[in-house]
Amino acid sequence: MALNDEQVQQLQTRVLKIIKDHDVGEDFSLKRGGQKYVLINEVNETTQAIAVAPLNKQGQPDYSQTTIVVAGTQAPNGDINNHVLESGFNAVMARNQLTEQTKDVREFYNQSLASAKKMAGKGQEVDISNMSGFSQAGPAVAKVAAEMKVRKITNFMDWGAWNSLTKNTADYRGISDEELAYINKHLHSYSDQGKDLTSWDGHGGNIPYGKVFTVEGKHHNAGLPKIKGNRPDFEWYEKNGLFCSGMTEKQVKKIAKLKAKMYEINAATANYGLDYAKKILIIMSLSI
Repeated sequence: MALNDEQVQQLQTRVLKIIKDHDVGEDFSLKRGGQKYVLINEVNETTQAIAVAPLNKQGQPDYSQTTIVVAGTQAPNGDINNHVLESGFNAVMARNQLTEQTKDVREFYNQSLASAKKMAGKGQEVDISNMSGFSQAGPAVAKVAAEMKVRKITNFMDWGAWNSLTKNTADYRGISDEELAYINKHLHSYSDQGKDLTSWDGHGGNIPYGKVFTVEGKHHNAGLPKIKGNRPDFEWYEKNGLFCSGMTEKQVKKIAKLKAKMYEINAATANYGLDYAKKILIIMSLSI
């Protein structure tokens, strides 16, 4: 088994708070869903990340579902962000090559696997089943997860994804064709349609790997997509009149009509709205 995208998102949006509030070996729970975890490893350097294992109904850690979650580029206003300049420099360099953060992610993977095995003891299955990266950490996580054959990768708004491929930049450290083939089968990435911030990554926030779910909106935040299980919450998007990847044409037309009614536009513009909706459907379907 492995955590689903919805569960990973909950960890991704709280990774900095978890680092701040909890120590290695400590159990903690998330308010949404109530899932409990044990903190296996954490780092708060240029790279900020956690490794956790979910607790089962008996309150015992399931180390076969050990999950690594890596935060994005450090923001200047973060109260535990002590390496803003280094992190920002890496993000700038990632406009032309695979982020330097990759070596940190690889080291954290190895440390976390060793820690999980030590905590589990003999007789327990230990596996890093999930990895997740936000923004700049996305391509780094994709690369390391492919190297280590991690079963499930859940990224959010990958920064510098196009530049991370060896075939695009001739960067020998980048994602190889073999790794790309693996990533395409195991990675989900959630992206905002407006490409807030990632539009500046040198290639318009293009994510050329995995299955990309694009949701309407423009906000560089892992919490923006509404996720249900391992996909966007189609029912939520339909109810709220917003587009997302994977919708049926019927749903898209329904939302287009709702938008037309909302803005009280004339029939001609409404038809344009439907045409626009079809274009959105085509664009988003390319990610499916």
